[in-house]
Amino acid sequence: MKTYNVSGANPVLVGQYNPVMPPRTAGISVTTQSLSSSSAVDVLVAGGRNAGSAVGVYDPANTRIRSYNTFASLAKPNAPVYASAVALTGGVVDTIFMAQGDGGRNTIKKVNAATGVV
Repeated sequence: MKTYNVSGANPVLVGQYNPVMPPRTAGISVTTQSLSSSSAVDVLVAGGRNAGSAVGVYDPANTRIRSYNTFASLAKPNAPVYASAVALTGGVVDTIFMAQGDGGRNTIKKVNAATGVV
């Protein structure tokens, strides 16, 4: 997966990522935000069906800096997960909202980005 800065006349490659997901994961969802204290943009990757509710944060060097398994203990942990990061207090992301998709639980979880506490 590659990320580009598209703010100029020509797109510029800013990062390449190889997110770690379980074998036979059916897709991923991706969003970008600053999830660390650096000014660089990080990538939040949420696993699709059969990913065991895996959600990971990767820095521009393709290093996983955080991981979450918010829905792993539920009855249907292999439903796809969707995640969105937000800085409710300004600056660096402090909250991640996560939800299971088709076949999962009808609930949205508010997760502390730094600690993983729901």
